[in-house]
Amino acid sequence: MTSMTGEELVNLLVMERQLDGRLVFVVEGTEDCRLLDMHLNQGDCRTECAGSKTAVLEAAAELIAERIDWALCMVDADFSKLDGAATAFPSNVVITDQYDLVVDALIASPRVVETIAINHGVRPSHPLRRSSSYSIWEIVSSVSLHAGALRHVVVCGEYDISVRNLTFGGVSAGIVRHRELIGEIAVQRSGGRLDIGLVANRIDLEISQVSPPESLLCSHDIASALSAVVEEHGGRGSRREIEHSLRQAITCETFFSLRVVKELSSWAAGRAMRAFTCEVSAA
Repeated sequence: MTSMTGEELVNLLVMERQLDGRLVFVVEGTEDCRLLDMHLNQGDCRTECAGSKTAVLEAAAELIAERIDWALCMVDADFSKLDGAATAFPSNVVITDQYDLVVDALIASPRVVETIAINHGVRPSHPLRRSSSYSIWEIVSSVSLHAGALRHVVVCGEYDISVRNLTFGGVSAGIVRHRELIGEIAVQRSGGRLDIGLVANRIDLEISQVSPPESLLCSHDIASALSAVVEEHGGRGSRREIEHSLRQAITCETFFSLRVVKELSSWAAGRAMRAFTCEVSAA
């Protein structure tokens, strides 16, 4: 989707307001819209996709300047809490606890990962499952943790490599290999310029310095890791298919238990509106 500037987005919201009086949650992209829309009370609220975090933050500042209180912004934390950038966000921006909203939900209910794996063809009787002492969530979160550590190191400017669309292989062999697995990816993407041992040690150091370490987990990495687990167990599921399954598997109970969702709900309630259908289920 095409990203708008904050000013363009607010102008659009004001124009749409003439025909639609519902409250608006302004989010970054279509995946965020889809997740919220699954649980949204469409009679009182709607979502608007800005196209980027920058556009959301610009729009938030513009909404404050225009004294518009019928729209609230939400963004993924990404690494903004680790780097301190989140402290400068406008006051009408709600930030996820972890990297993104899907990670918030998975940490609240990690068992859904096992269910998704089974739905995509992973049999509990498979030799890899029977020989492993780790749950699928432990395997997937370990890969994602190490990948997230590499992402953060790159974002901080230490390595000049791309960490977009990471894919994994051999993740089910053992958690102890994950540091080298991610190190190998870094070496490959650097064209051989980096040393795998040094990268692996740097990843370990990054994980030890970040608190909580879950802040490094990214739902895209989780989906890629789970896709690898599924394929290694004879199942089928691309990263995009797994991402769709992850969103679909978030129950109303889990969704409404999230701090960020409760904040959105409270904001809407203060305007005599009900944000989510999950509020009825939770009650």
